[in-house]
Amino acid sequence: DGERFLALPDNEKHRVYLMSDEGALVSVLESPEALNDYYGMGGAFNPTDTEYADGKLYVADGYSAGNYISVANPWTGEWSQKVFGGKTSRAREYGRFGTAHGITLNPYNGRLSVADRAHSRIQDFDHRGVFLNNVALPEGSLPCDVDFFQGYALVGCLRGPAGQTPAPCYILDQDGDLVGEVNPKRDFGLELFTHIHNAAWKPLKADNGSVEKLYILATAWNPGGFAVIEVERR
Repeated sequence: DGERFLALPDNEKHRVYLMSDEGALVSVLESPEALNDYYGMGGAFNPTDTEYADGKLYVADGYSAGNYISVANPWTGEWSQKVFGGKTSRAREYGRFGTAHGITLNPYNGRLSVADRAHSRIQDFDHRGVFLNNVALPEGSLPCDVDFFQGYALVGCLRGPAGQTPAPCYILDQDGDLVGEVNPKRDFGLELFTHIHNAAWKPLKADNGSVEKLYILATAWNPGGFAVIEVERR
């Protein structure tokens, strides 16, 4: 009904909080023990990201040995019976994850895009959890999350290729091709940005809905930092 809510994963306390944007607690999702044998036998639930789509909350359990995507009704605080993914050590096994670190709904095609950090790739799924596509990123870049604007993906990475350079934000087109890169430490001398944990587009719109300015928001990991980068549009 026009209200705004936050879904906050807590990997240390093994739960997800749904809150109003004023801080009122709506519901808490604990470990989904009834979903499969992994959780039912006491497997860890260490969620790293959430996404809301079609009235459901999709939760990426990226820091556990399970690495599943679980689905819940956030308003009742109850899990559905839907779970997909799972852990794999093989970079060419699709539909499973090394680290299911981030999950984002792509409004351009309606797919759920999962940043598989350990295998340096983005995997796309439909809302039933069926694997659709894989986009490989430079080896060793460790993507943490992905965001979308007008069909273009922005991917914040924990490291540069093979871990030898400062971390970039990669820009991909609708076909998954790498078309650009922003590197806060290299390009702007921001010393805190050896590692990037998240990056997101931020368009500022006029009253008529047109985009007046476009920014990239990026966060650095360890020791931390925050950058606002204006995009020059041509």
